[in-house]
Amino acid sequence: MEDKKYCMNCMQPLSWDGTCPHCGLAAEKISDAPHHIPHGSKLFHGKYLVGRVLGEGGFGITYIGLDLTLLIAVAIKEYFPNGLVWRKCDKTRSSYQVTPYTPESKVLFERGKDDFLKEARVLSQFGTQEGIVRTRSFFEENDSVYLVMDYVRGGSIKDYVKRNGPFSPQNCWNILHNPIRALLDLHQRGLVHQDVSPDNVIINGHTEAEEPHFVKMVSVNRDSRHMNNWKSEARGDRGQTYTAYALRFIIC
Repeated sequence: MEDKKYCMNCMQPLSWDGTCPHCGLAAEKISDAPHHIPHGSKLFHGKYLVGRVLGEGGFGITYIGLDLTLLIAVAIKEYFPNGLVWRKCDKTRSSYQVTPYTPESKVLFERGKDDFLKEARVLSQFGTQEGIVRTRSFFEENDSVYLVMDYVRGGSIKDYVKRNGPFSPQNCWNILHNPIRALLDLHQRGLVHQDVSPDNVIINGHTEAEEPHFVKMVSVNRDSRHMNNWKSEARGDRGQTYTAYALRFIIC
């Protein structure tokens, strides 16, 4: 299987190396920062093909990817805490090891890596929970950890309202009832989303003239829809209070 047969932007099949007929992006328009895993690389014993960067925040980098077994697009989040670690990549290397700057950074990095894996295991237990993007896999590689999720295609509530105007009360409930139930279930497991907003509720499967009928809540960091902003909350009701405030913000 040749990597060039897939668009590194949308992961749709390509019949040539030029402009993608699905998303319209030319291959030469995709570039990698020195610390990003180069697009076209593979992870987890060749199971996942890495595409362009979807977003990058303080704790990680998220790439679009392709599951080369199932041939479906996925989102791959790499634990890469800004300011603690570094890496310089190029396509001639077979390993893209993440390296802490100092011994003190290594202690913090290892602690954060453990937390990342613990929370990934909790999220994976929700499987096909309505309203949450599914976690497909997580693994360790390059001295870091990776979380593989479904790749969500669609637009956010914010985008939908810009195009179509305010929701009716019934439509608002149709959109939010699954994310609300999902948040309640997560709170029971001691997790708080921390970033509930109109940008993070994704509507799929609709056109301009149709009501949205597929809704997923995702967590983001900066411009990525798949960054991990879940946080463990051992006690107290801060999570419920925060979520109630955030949902009020969405509805208003």
